[in-house]
Amino acid sequence: MNFNYKKNSIRFNGTKEIETKIRNQTDNVISRRFKILIVVVFIFGIVLLLKLFSTQINNKEYYETKLAQYNTDVQTTDAFRGNIYDRNYTRLVYNKNINCATYYAIKKITDEELESIAKFLVEHVNVDTK
Repeated sequence: MNFNYKKNSIRFNGTKEIETKIRNQTDNVISRRFKILIVVVFIFGIVLLLKLFSTQINNKEYYETKLAQYNTDVQTTDAFRGNIYDRNYTRLVYNKNINCATYYAIKKITDEELESIAKFLVEHVNVDTK
C-alpha cells in the first residue's frame, strides 16, 4: 500500500504577518499614486514646452513687430539751469519757467504724425498758465 498524500502546510497569521501584509498594500497604493503624479507632471511639462515653442518660434514675427512698434525714441532738451546771483545776492541771470509736456513716440514716427498729435493736444487740452 502506497499512501501518497500531500502534506498541507499550516499558515499562521500572527501580528507580524498581518502588519507586513498591511504595509505591502499601503506601499502599493503609495507607489501607484506616485506614478500617477509623475505622469501628470510629465504631461503638464510637455504642454508647457509646446506652448513656449508656439509663443517663441511660431509667433516670432508677431512679437518682433510688437517690440518695434512699442519701443520709444528718446528726445532730450537742455536742463533748466536756475538763477545766478552775485556775492551781494543780486540776481544777475534767471531763466523763465515754461510749461512742458513729454510725449514718448513710437519708433519711426513721421513729422506729420507728430504735428497732428501736437495740434490735437493744443485743441483739446486746457492748461492754466497763471
